[in-house]
Amino acid sequence: MNLKFLTLDRVKILLSIWPKEEETNIALAYKGNIEELSPGKLLYYLIAPYQRLYVRLQCLELRLSFEEDIMGIDTKLTIIAQATNEIAQSVCLKRVSIGNIIMYGKFYGKQKIM
Repeated sequence: MNLKFLTLDRVKILLSIWPKEEETNIALAYKGNIEELSPGKLLYYLIAPYQRLYVRLQCLELRLSFEEDIMGIDTKLTIIAQATNEIAQSVCLKRVSIGNIIMYGKFYGKQKIM
């Protein structure tokens, strides 16, 4: 099944307008002419029999947002890795460490080396 038209934004909108249990029960009990229903009520009437559709939409939302969340985490990890490399290669930091050894005979100021 091709679900490319169901973007994350569209899935969120569908979940936000999804009928509540009371509305679903009313739609299931409706016995009149469906042509007389307004578009919103018609939607409720058509989707009411599909009980697991809401859960499936929630799963689809999780799947679509997962990729977006991973991209955000990946970006943050790249920034952290670059900062770590810059600190590790810093000449100034090495000078401070050497200065601490010369002045205090220890690596981190007056702290004891274990």
